[in-house]
Amino acid sequence: MVSNRKALCLLFAAVIFLCFGCGGTPNRPRGDVEPEVVKSPWQKTEISKVTNGGLLSTNVAAVPDQLAENLVHFVFLVDAHEATEQEPNPPIEYTLKHLVWNTASAEIISQSDIVTLDNTLEFALTADSNNNLYLAYRGGNVAHCNTHQSDTMLSVKYAGSNNWTEYTGAIGYSGSRNPAYTDGDAGDFPSLAVDDNGNVHIAFQFFWEGCDSNNTLHPDVLYVQKGQGMFDSFAIGDEEQVEGNNYTSNYQNAVGYFNSLVLDSEGNPVVFHGAREINYTEYGLRFSRRLEGVWRSEWLDSGCFIGDISAAVSPQGTLAVAYYVDDCTVHLSYTEDDEKSLRYAYLDEEGWHKTIVDEATKVGTHTRLAFDSSGNPAIAYYETESYGIGKQRDLYNLKLARWDAENNRWFKQRVDETGDIGVYNSLWFDGEDKIFLSSFSNTDNTIYLFSEAAE
Repeated sequence: MVSNRKALCLLFAAVIFLCFGCGGTPNRPRGDVEPEVVKSPWQKTEISKVTNGGLLSTNVAAVPDQLAENLVHFVFLVDAHEATEQEPNPPIEYTLKHLVWNTASAEIISQSDIVTLDNTLEFALTADSNNNLYLAYRGGNVAHCNTHQSDTMLSVKYAGSNNWTEYTGAIGYSGSRNPAYTDGDAGDFPSLAVDDNGNVHIAFQFFWEGCDSNNTLHPDVLYVQKGQGMFDSFAIGDEEQVEGNNYTSNYQNAVGYFNSLVLDSEGNPVVFHGAREINYTEYGLRFSRRLEGVWRSEWLDSGCFIGDISAAVSPQGTLAVAYYVDDCTVHLSYTEDDEKSLRYAYLDEEGWHKTIVDEATKVGTHTRLAFDSSGNPAIAYYETESYGIGKQRDLYNLKLARWDAENNRWFKQRVDETGDIGVYNSLWFDGEDKIFLSSFSNTDNTIYLFSEAAE
């Protein structure tokens, strides 16, 4: 559905690459939306089937090796224990696994366990220029009033080593509010980045430890920096509140959902995060940056719940974010037509520029943003329903949107539509600007790697 006002906005976007949230009364059925290219030449490679006992839906992340161009590192979750006749109800624990794949020989080079945990479902993976691998996740010790591990943990695999070394990133200190319970719940929605000096920056969601259910409704987003060569050191004072609650003034927030941390062109940490509630009244996408040791936060997009976030910095230093807009309220220019859509925003001297990338119904979760060497963005994402092709529904496809600079538009395509595929995506360009995309299929519980096929 596109209103006259929205049509004007879209026309405006074609000129200056700027469109955001135009509402109004729809005057065209979604079945009339122009069809897109369904298939394109992609090479699809099966990496590994993920077996589990049905206790979890796995998570997957992938990064290219920084020294060997044919190698890719995958990290994923499996159940640590399978049910047997002798033990039909085994402990609920998960193992993080590391797999190295050779794209040239199409084979697994190595596969090993990283750590076994009792409640982790989310983690973040990155590599530095020296080929050290870094993994942030929830683990560590059991907090007060909690039966599960509740610390933010960092595991590092140093280049040339076969093993991962685990460090405590943060415990989520709660003593400033309740000295009796100093260890809060930390580690949900982790995101990390490594700077040129080898310092590791981690953002994560945090719940105050107060032994009451109200705390679960009002999380904060915290940040910690681990100095290169000092990963095994830990101090409560290292934990910084990016944004959150102030119980002295009774100011309550609910923030830190789908955190995505990057370092801007000057090396300052930036956290994009979803806000479910700002002092009981507002929600949307928040932009927080640390300048001279002080965190400053502002709205980037408000009026809709945010369902996923992926930030990146282009080779030219442009700060950008792709995000999924979920349910919206009647808020200024928003209508129901603005829901379930994929959006993109970038920052320049004039401020934030926001555009709708894909507004087919229910597209945009499992979002991953990357840039080619020329600074053109690409976004991988999941499509669960669409009215764009023959009024189909319940599609569950892997999609990719790429900015076409020559024609000043987004080119969108379905990379794969075999079964239910398109979750837990990773996206990157190689040195020749060839695009690679890792994704997971819910149909056959398999990790796949996609690359652009030779023409």
